[in-house]
Amino acid sequence: MKKLSIALFIAAFAIISVFLFLFIDCKMYYYGESKYNICKKTLPLGLKPDYWDSRVVFPVKGFTIIDKFGFVLFQKGKRITIDNDSIEINEIIDYSFNDDSIIITCIDAYGVIRLVECTKIIDKQHDSELLIKILETNSASLKSNFKRVNLKNNQEEIDNYEQLRTGSVFGFIFITIVFLFESYIMNKRRTHARRSL
Repeated sequence: MKKLSIALFIAAFAIISVFLFLFIDCKMYYYGESKYNICKKTLPLGLKPDYWDSRVVFPVKGFTIIDKFGFVLFQKGKRITIDNDSIEINEIIDYSFNDDSIIITCIDAYGVIRLVECTKIIDKQHDSELLIKILETNSASLKSNFKRVNLKNNQEEIDNYEQLRTGSVFGFIFITIVFLFESYIMNKRRTHARRSL
């Protein structure tokens, strides 16, 4: 009975670790930190959030939005020039999106808060599928039907999610090692018991 309860505990702990990892991975998608996107979350227009840390590029670019082909649309250091207006993104504070568009709130190289909107081009005369516009900061485009993802003020929450996800991985590894060790010990005992007979 003791062996069965140990096996059940190990199995339950392993299952909880896996589900915790996947749950947190889903929560991290909109922050660009999802590893597997098992929940199949998406942004409009085929865009994808990503996070470029020192494993990807140096100096660190941080939060990044890429298009469906993998090209960077928005990230730290990216220059956007539309007509006579040009900005260089210094930091992305947050972004809002609905089914048809995404609006990035960023701080430019001069410390000014700017809004950049990306929508789908309906007119087929353009080579690009996306239309990027620089909006006025008092723009009424941020309506209630937009989902907002706050990147700047949620850093502590993101760090906590990352620690939980890492902890779940280590928990799974630990319980796997315990399971293998327990199996090895039980096998040795069985072998020793057979030899004694």
